[in-house]
Amino acid sequence: MATYSRQLLSRHKTTATYGGQEEGRESMLKVFPPRPNKMWETFHIVAYESYEKPGQYGDAQQTIQRFTDLEGAHAATVAKLNKGDKVRLEWDHNYVTRSENGGGESKYPERVITALEPVA
Repeated sequence: MATYSRQLLSRHKTTATYGGQEEGRESMLKVFPPRPNKMWETFHIVAYESYEKPGQYGDAQQTIQRFTDLEGAHAATVAKLNKGDKVRLEWDHNYVTRSENGGGESKYPERVITALEPVA
């Protein structure tokens, strides 16, 4: 069984407008077999409420942020949004270490939405 550890690289708390879905360009990657394009939910950052960068390689402040493969409450919230709707968007940029019991290890970044809600 694998164990996971996460190191916070940056934390973003913003007000943004929903820009709708955009098709990704994964099919342009030079990999075999070719990958299908994903649909990305796009948000245009209007203002930062707070920003932390405790990790050296954390994301800088963004003007546009895209997410794919949303699940649960976040997917339900996005399904109700119209292009141009204002939202409170918060996410963490983490560095994940996955350790296998047999000794293998993999490391990768992840960006996790911690809050997504419409703003009146």
